[in-house]
Amino acid sequence: MGSYCFFADRPVGQYKKSDIGFSLSVILLLGFGLFTLYFCSQSSASRLFGDSFYFFRRQFLCVAVGFAGFLLMAMIPIKAIREYIESAIDLVVDINRLSDGKRKIVSISEVV
Repeated sequence: MGSYCFFADRPVGQYKKSDIGFSLSVILLLGFGLFTLYFCSQSSASRLFGDSFYFFRRQFLCVAVGFAGFLLMAMIPIKAIREYIESAIDLVVDINRLSDGKRKIVSISEVV
């Protein structure tokens, strides 16, 4: 167990290629989604709004904002994210489901 290394704790050189692959697959899926949205909604958009790109533009704006957030979050070091999460969590509530389906609070602990 001592040799286990959490994925985000590995040196950057070990997982940089997987980040590039992940980013490319996200871009590919977004492009496919936008392509599909345009061809499925162009007649409705043209009929309702007089612009066949109406839904495409709205979705593209949301995709651009989301992708910018994705890139910004990718630049934040994992240590800073962990510290942010640690500072936000004060209590841990452990809830278990009993055999009859009811839920019961087992313990409440304070994070120190």
